[in-house]
Amino acid sequence: TELIEFRESRKVYWLPISIGYENFDSIPFKFSLSNFIRKLRHGYGMVKVSFHEPYTYSDFFQRRSFNAKFLRNHLYHDIVFKAPVMATNLVAFLLLTYFKDVGGKVAEIAEKANELQKNFCTIEFAFEGDAIDVVNYALKTFHGKISIDKEALIKANEDAYEEFLSLAKVLLYHHALKAAIVSYLALPNVDYNKVDYYKMIDHAADVVDNLKIPFKGCSTKDDQLIDAFDNLAINGLLERPITIYTENEQRAQRMAKYLDVDEDDDYEDRSYNDDESDSDEEEEFDPNNQVIINIDKQNEINVLKDMILLIQGSDETACDDEDEK
Repeated sequence: TELIEFRESRKVYWLPISIGYENFDSIPFKFSLSNFIRKLRHGYGMVKVSFHEPYTYSDFFQRRSFNAKFLRNHLYHDIVFKAPVMATNLVAFLLLTYFKDVGGKVAEIAEKANELQKNFCTIEFAFEGDAIDVVNYALKTFHGKISIDKEALIKANEDAYEEFLSLAKVLLYHHALKAAIVSYLALPNVDYNKVDYYKMIDHAADVVDNLKIPFKGCSTKDDQLIDAFDNLAINGLLERPITIYTENEQRAQRMAKYLDVDEDDDYEDRSYNDDESDSDEEEEFDPNNQVIINIDKQNEINVLKDMILLIQGSDETACDDEDEK
């Protein structure tokens, strides 16, 4: 009651704040902004603090009840997806994904960095300059944490994996929905020639729920997964079916298929139970739902599949850090 009266007499605001920093040192979770600023002298490198659009208490007050979960989701989304990306965030992400196995030369890493900047125009990249200069700057920060072989191929050291992961996480979530979709291809016994669009989307939704991947509250999870699939199609990794049906249309098709029997059959044998679609028996593959996989893009598909493991690892690391506190 006191909170309701306070709301009616004053405006209460929540201001999402994202902090990007260059160095490996992890920032204690419960520091206030003032404490964090005092800590900067201990070597976090260049820091970028971004203040986002504020929310008011009334935005989340429904039927005389405060929706704290809705507010938390919005704040979390803004802090995660609008966080500034430093040069070290970008290069750490590339070293753990596209150049994880064989490494990459400076020019190759710079080319991929330039491509990511163009593809993610909504991200705040907190650095300027030529891509090669940006990569070289980040690599100097990683001194002692990377290895360079005789062919000038650069890789992240295994003993610095968690440190690189802490920096890469800011970009992992921007790939999370696409990675969740592609992770369907990593399931056992998946036939690349019989990939079902609807099963792929359903599996991605389960991955998003299990890993608690944040998505913006103003649109549904399914809508954002469909958008992510379309983005994969635009980039040439997948090709979606020509016709996409709603859930009700799919159900009607299953009913029609089941009822399409000879007239001589007894009517009792034609009773339809929609639950049969969830039976253990393998469903007949419908070629109208087929997703075409571009084998020429297999390397990029594999990178996205591996990102799910990185996201899972970054969440486990965060939980371990909180448990220690």
